[in-house]
Amino acid sequence: AEGDATPEEPAETPDTKAEGNFIRHNLGASTKTIDPHLNTAVDGAIVLVNMLQGLSTYDVEGNIIPGAAESWDVSEDGMTYTFKLREDGKWSDGQPVVAEDFVYSWQRAVDPATASEYAYQLYYVENAQKINEGDESVKLEDLGIKAVDEHTLEVKLVAPTPFFLELTAFPTLFPVRKDMIEKDPDQWSLNADTYVSNGPFKLDVWKLNDVIRVVKNDEYWNKDSVKVDGIDFYFIEEQNVAMSAFASGELDYNETISNEQIPVLKESDPGFAIHPYLGTYFYVFNTPQA
Repeated sequence: AEGDATPEEPAETPDTKAEGNFIRHNLGASTKTIDPHLNTAVDGAIVLVNMLQGLSTYDVEGNIIPGAAESWDVSEDGMTYTFKLREDGKWSDGQPVVAEDFVYSWQRAVDPATASEYAYQLYYVENAQKINEGDESVKLEDLGIKAVDEHTLEVKLVAPTPFFLELTAFPTLFPVRKDMIEKDPDQWSLNADTYVSNGPFKLDVWKLNDVIRVVKNDEYWNKDSVKVDGIDFYFIEEQNVAMSAFASGELDYNETISNEQIPVLKESDPGFAIHPYLGTYFYVFNTPQA
C-alpha cells in the first residue's frame, strides 16, 4: 500500500534526554505507521492526535470543539455540512491549511490503492463506499466533499449521521499534504522534512523501536496553549522494565502495567489512576483438532 513502510535505523541515535520541557510517554508497542490513513493502532493514534488535527477535535472533557475548522453549519435535513476553516491555520512549514488539503486527504483515504483499513469511517460521505469498493461508475472526484473556496469545505452525506462531527476528529479523516506525499510516496511519513503537520507538534525524530520525538509546532494556530517543548514517545514493551523506568523518573507516563502491579500501585502511588476506556474486543478460538 502507498506509504506503507517502516522506519529505518537513523544515521545518528537521538539524545534520549532532550533539552527543554519534554513529556516522556511510554506507549509500549512499537508504532508501525503514523500515516493517518494507514494507522489502525491505538499507539499510532496517540502520536497522530498530537501532530495532526481534523476539522474538529476534543476538549479535556471529551466534548467536540472546533479544530482546523473554526465553525460549521449543518443543513436542516442533516445531509450537508459546511465547514469554515481557520484563516490562520498553517502547516508546520508555514503553508496555509486549505480546503483542498481535506479534499485530497479524504479521497486518498477511500482510494482502494491506498488500502486503508479504516476507509469505512468515511462511508457516511456520499459515494465513499462505492469508491472504496471499486465501483467503476464513480470516480474519486465524485466523493461528497468539495472546496467551495480556500477556507470553505462542503461535505454531503448519504444519510443523517448525528456522530459525524466526532468522525471528523478521528485520525482517518485527518489532513495530509499532497505535495509532500508525491515527493516520496513510500517514505514520506518517516521523514521530518516531508511529514508536515497542522497540529500542536511536529515530527523531529523517529528511531526504530526506540523513540518518536515530536516538538512544538510554532506554526500551529493555537500554539500559545502548548506548554511543553515536545513529547518523547518510547516503546518499552516489557512491563517490569517500563515500571522500573517510571519509578526511577526516566518516564513521566507509562501505560504498560501488569495486573499484579495494579493493587500495589493503588495503595502506594498517588499518581496512579484508572480511567474509563471505550473499546470493542473479540476472541478467536483455535478450534481445529490436531
